[in-house]
Amino acid sequence: MKGSSHMSHGGNVAAAARLYRVPAGSLIDFSANIVPWGPPASVREAITGSFEAIKRYPDPDYGRLRRALGRFLKVPVDCLAVGNGAADLIHQLVRHVRPRTVVVVDPTFSEYGAAARGIGIEVFSVMLDAARGFRLNAKALLSVVDEGSLVFLCNPNNPTGGLLPKPETLAVAEAIRSQGAFMAVDESFLDFLPDPRSESVAREAGARSGLAVIGSLTKFFALPGLRLGYLVADTAFVRAFAHGRAPWTVNAFAEQAGLAAVADHGFASRVRLLVGEEREYLTEGMEGLGWLQPQPSTVNFILARITGSPDRRRWPVLTSSDLTDALARRGVLVRDCRSFAGLGSDHVRVAVRDRSDNKRLLAALRSLAHDS
Repeated sequence: MKGSSHMSHGGNVAAAARLYRVPAGSLIDFSANIVPWGPPASVREAITGSFEAIKRYPDPDYGRLRRALGRFLKVPVDCLAVGNGAADLIHQLVRHVRPRTVVVVDPTFSEYGAAARGIGIEVFSVMLDAARGFRLNAKALLSVVDEGSLVFLCNPNNPTGGLLPKPETLAVAEAIRSQGAFMAVDESFLDFLPDPRSESVAREAGARSGLAVIGSLTKFFALPGLRLGYLVADTAFVRAFAHGRAPWTVNAFAEQAGLAAVADHGFASRVRLLVGEEREYLTEGMEGLGWLQPQPSTVNFILARITGSPDRRRWPVLTSSDLTDALARRGVLVRDCRSFAGLGSDHVRVAVRDRSDNKRLLAALRSLAHDS
């Protein structure tokens, strides 16, 4: 059944295993942007050693966790809130701000629009300029921002992998604030950069009104099953935001995992080095195929455009559905990007995994030329 991978999120290995009638453990998942080396050993030890915490309620203020995140992000603790993953905080932010409209910069993460539509808020989309490497057209963005709007910007962006430099991000944020609107920057993939704090606007978000930063520990520290994210904004905003939320949105094990993860500097350095090496390896391998064009990326995934076909007798026009289906039958899952606004049926996204898995992906891609 072709087109089955047209989902709003990646990582649904169980559904793919049922569809292709194979054990889930036999599939290599390139559809979710998670570090393949697993969480730091320190996180495993922290969770194991904190089992007794299951008998107690977590600290409703998460003082230790917020202080650790404050050191990690270089922001004051009073400017921080934590939540059950970035998606939780996105939905909570929309409910708290109650904007007149939500503006998203597409193609991008689907939860920004979903959070707005879920409570009846109109969503406006501004497209990145694909001809210029998916660059932001700030003038086009500002033209649809009204007083009372909430603007979401994913930076680095999912699924394109591009980064808007900090000076440009701040300039856009200031222009949005001057129009009486609010801007939220999702920095969930920022930790993959060589020097993430130099490109973060979290410090500025804590020092001024009209700007918030949302982040996640899910991707970089391989914690998707625990759910842990953070929000940075000025003190008054964070206080009001926290007041209106349910208590204990972060469980005791996620709290311990977060404390250990942000203190593990050796893990962070290794991940950045390995992701950089493997991203280059995958990019060169895909370029060498002649029919798949990878987009330059700053993070742990690569958006690739289908520009031809490995076998024109079988696939006169190869679509993202054809490609994801053919790869899945070879035990490799990639993300069909049709669910991203503006990408259509000629783009797929692949996560950067370890060398063994990346070799298997490239081998599967090369084998398509000999499909029968």
